[in-house]
Amino acid sequence: MKKLSLIFSLLLIFSQVNFAQNENDSVFIYFEKGVEAYAQGDAMGAISLFERTIELMGDGNYGDVPGRSWFLMGDCYRSINDLNMAEECFKKAEKNFREVNSLEVLGYVFKGYGDILLSKGLTVESEKNYLESLNYFNDSTDIVAIGLVLNSLANIYLNQGDNQKAVQFFMEASRYYEAADLEMGRGEVNYGLGLAAANQGNNTEAESYFIKAREHFIKANYRLGEGNVHYGLGVVWMNTGKNEAAIEENIRAIAIFKEFNFILGMGNAYSNLGLLAGNISSFDDAKIYNDSALICFAQLNYIIGEGSVYLNYGALSINTGEHNRALEYYDKAIELHTKAGYNLGIGKGYQGIATVALNTGDNKKAEEAANKAIEYFELAGFKSGAGNIYELLASMNMNAGNLDKAEELLAKAIKYYRDADFIIGMGNSHYTLGQIAVIKGNYTKAMVENQKAILYYEKSGYLLGLGNVNFILGQISLISEGDIDGVIAYNNNAEKFYIEAKYTLGLGKVAYSKGTLYFIQEKYDEAVEEIKTALKYFSASDYGFFQILGHFALADIYMQQPGKKALALDGLKQAIEQLEKFRSNLVRQEDRTSFYEKFSAYLQFSVVSAISLNEPALAFRYLENIKSRTLNELLTERSVNLASKIEPELLLERNRLEKLITSLKTGMFTHSLDEIEANKQQLKLYEDQLDKLIFEIRTKNPAFAAVEYPKSMDIEKIRELLDDDEVVLQYFLGVENSWLFLNSKDNFEIIPLGATEDSIAQFGSIFLDGLRRNKFDKNIPVADMDIEEEISLDAAKKLYAILIKPVEQKFRKDVKLTIIPDGILNLIPFEVLVDDSLYLIEKHSINYFQSATLMALMRTDLKKEHKSRGFAGFGDPVYDLENFNKGADERGVKIAQRGDGKYEDIVEEEFSRAGLTLFRLRGTGEEINGIADVFRSKGEPVNIKLRKDANEGNAKLEELKNYRYIVFACHGIINPGFQSLALAVEDSLTRTEDGYLTFEEMLNLDWDAELVVLSACQTGTGELKRTEGVVGLTRAVMYAGADAVTVSLWNVSDKGTKELMIGFFENLINKNLTKTEALRQSKLSFIKKGTRPYYWSPFVIYGE
Repeated sequence: MKKLSLIFSLLLIFSQVNFAQNENDSVFIYFEKGVEAYAQGDAMGAISLFERTIELMGDGNYGDVPGRSWFLMGDCYRSINDLNMAEECFKKAEKNFREVNSLEVLGYVFKGYGDILLSKGLTVESEKNYLESLNYFNDSTDIVAIGLVLNSLANIYLNQGDNQKAVQFFMEASRYYEAADLEMGRGEVNYGLGLAAANQGNNTEAESYFIKAREHFIKANYRLGEGNVHYGLGVVWMNTGKNEAAIEENIRAIAIFKEFNFILGMGNAYSNLGLLAGNISSFDDAKIYNDSALICFAQLNYIIGEGSVYLNYGALSINTGEHNRALEYYDKAIELHTKAGYNLGIGKGYQGIATVALNTGDNKKAEEAANKAIEYFELAGFKSGAGNIYELLASMNMNAGNLDKAEELLAKAIKYYRDADFIIGMGNSHYTLGQIAVIKGNYTKAMVENQKAILYYEKSGYLLGLGNVNFILGQISLISEGDIDGVIAYNNNAEKFYIEAKYTLGLGKVAYSKGTLYFIQEKYDEAVEEIKTALKYFSASDYGFFQILGHFALADIYMQQPGKKALALDGLKQAIEQLEKFRSNLVRQEDRTSFYEKFSAYLQFSVVSAISLNEPALAFRYLENIKSRTLNELLTERSVNLASKIEPELLLERNRLEKLITSLKTGMFTHSLDEIEANKQQLKLYEDQLDKLIFEIRTKNPAFAAVEYPKSMDIEKIRELLDDDEVVLQYFLGVENSWLFLNSKDNFEIIPLGATEDSIAQFGSIFLDGLRRNKFDKNIPVADMDIEEEISLDAAKKLYAILIKPVEQKFRKDVKLTIIPDGILNLIPFEVLVDDSLYLIEKHSINYFQSATLMALMRTDLKKEHKSRGFAGFGDPVYDLENFNKGADERGVKIAQRGDGKYEDIVEEEFSRAGLTLFRLRGTGEEINGIADVFRSKGEPVNIKLRKDANEGNAKLEELKNYRYIVFACHGIINPGFQSLALAVEDSLTRTEDGYLTFEEMLNLDWDAELVVLSACQTGTGELKRTEGVVGLTRAVMYAGADAVTVSLWNVSDKGTKELMIGFFENLINKNLTKTEALRQSKLSFIKKGTRPYYWSPFVIYGE
């Protein structure tokens, strides 16, 4: 059993004096026997004797003897970790002391309360009791007691990360220990100062303190203190990367702690062993150690310790690539530390979440979590922690290309590190500044910053930092000077430090660098061996990210060597397999999208490599891997009606949060700047709550785990599903060349286009600019064209020559074309591409899909038998409700857009549906009525909502599920982060919606539509992603339940749109044409009338 508190052995001295005159009283006999057992460390014996003492006293008047008995019994219970009984005894002692006015000993009671609360991890409450204890000890001559309380307070501040305050209290405690000539107290002070120095990165100083502490503990014959010193030295060696030495010290500490059943110490040491095992990639051992730590802390009900173990679990899960599990652990750590009021632990939990988000490419979430971590570190006074977060944010901004912002954040990090005297952090910041300088091409500054980092790392003995700096200095030598010998020298230095630190990731990076050097020198066999070595290190540590890079590197090396085709293919397959494995561990669809975006260059490399290796089927499959994967998965989830399998209360909460978020997001684009700023923090709060809820739904609902997400379909399966008169043109734009994948029932080819992505983007931008500004029409005589019209026509012809000319002889003239665009081609209407005489639409009907796999899914697994009939339409919504209610002319309603603190009103042409001022659209009412007449003539059900009825509430009614065709004719608002249809404003007294049917709200609708038309401006645009294409209203409508969507690619004309859409539906319903042919014929009627493409070409059809 561990020794009882030293403070109470002093209490016994004056207790015995008080009772000497009553030696014959059996009460005092039992009391003295209890004291004797207590002094000998026999807690259970002492408890039994004190219980007998109390029993004998009964209701007699024994002054403060009952209080002393209860108090000593409470300390016995505390020593055997029965904290509840200890607290109960202390309360009875306090009651007695107050009743008999024995206030001079209340300081001991509050010290006892503080010890109990500290054991439970309740540091705030513990601090209050220790301070109260000092108040009672204010006039006391018991200098040891005061020293011990000050020492306990110092430990609290140490745990909270406030090292400077901890040092202040340790030094104050030292004054009292010196006055009492207490050797053990001197040891405790030096031990605490050692921990503070280690926390600040002053590891040499920390080692010196620990050695002094050991000397004092040995003199005091305080073996438990010696165990603490072993633990402290373990912290020093862990900080400096000497993992084996650290492990040995912690094992020695545990051996001593076991002698005294010091469970708290055992838990702390096991926890550090868990971290150390993770550092050297012994993940099984790490789990065993962390589990042991959790058992110790749970036995003590020490929730701070339990929370710290969950932080360890989180870090371990990051190392093994299990990011979703890591998030669960960090959430648990935050929950426990919140319960304990332990701000430092809460901050570390958010720091972990930020790290996961950064690793998975979710910079927005990383920034939010990092800011929360800073908030809690500030509350805890944990300056080095705040510095670490600013450093993390700087790395995030550096990776995103925001280099100036990254430097600003690092300046803040350095300030916090300097205030905390945390020299490892200073080194890390200068190391990162060096990386930024490399990116900026300022290699001189990069060398200077890294040399500064070396000075800090050498001072702290930080092996890992020294390895990292040498590694980056090698890369600088290669980039700036092509100095291969210099790189080799730096790599060797880095390798030396990594070996001593047993840092397998670093060793893998060095091997990868060596392989790259050999690759540059065309020493391919040596390059292969080094990359394979790197992969062994990466695999041993389960560093999935680096394994992916390694396999791609092998593929690239083999690609350069004749006769190595099979090996190159194997490298590609291994890389893609690792990518898929890593991606499958991500729960949130947005995380999956971000991850693939991060690897888009490598995914493109896989396609180009397969083409070069003459593996067309494999190239097609790799291309499909990067085509709208997330959309395919979302539609698959919808098809199995996962929403119906979510617990009702969770679904209600999700809907509530989504509604609140949508309302606040709308305000970001429609309110004043003051209102926007006021709502900003609230929006972040709701988004964080929703994010956690979605994670809970997806991880804990077995229905999600049971979903079989679609794989990229093979080319043969795609071809089987094509009509005889259908040709699919799928584009792939590359850095050095671009390709067209041509698919038909009887043919599959990959055709090089002889143009780079940049050149196609250049022509595309010129062409789009002309179209959107009505500066393009092939039918204008050249002599009558202005310079802009000539440039636009030239760009259109060049695009035709690149994109269509190479293949137009490979299919019949009457085939229908399905276009699967890539890059900027997502924004170009192929219908209006022109050769010398005809637009492409004059030759073929055209529709679009996001991927060939999605097209196949829509014809197989996602194919629906529609029960719906008829038409529902929304048009001519009321925007100026005030004047409408007065019967006056309606005016344009301005929408305040936030941007650089300014408001911008866009002046519109007479029939425009675009911009940020919502004018009345009279033509849209006529459009909806005209379409409705087509359906009425066929006896089909019609449900139209015009003027005030064209509102958001009606757009969300379940009855829309009964209609096969749905049209929204209104304003569209497409801005980054906010995409919506602007519908009618409702009366303020009955208003339940804000009038904006947003992207997010559409995702929650449930339609059974064959076609939805978004007859509004730019509804086919949105955020353009490399691997997903356009993320906008098109996919929201398809997810809501539409087979096909008609959208616009630029601001559309009110009058022209009305005629186009009525003609479209007349062809569709009266002439029974397909959707694509019906729209084509409507456009051809405009062409015959000589109408410019600006009016008829923006609308395109996506889907089946």
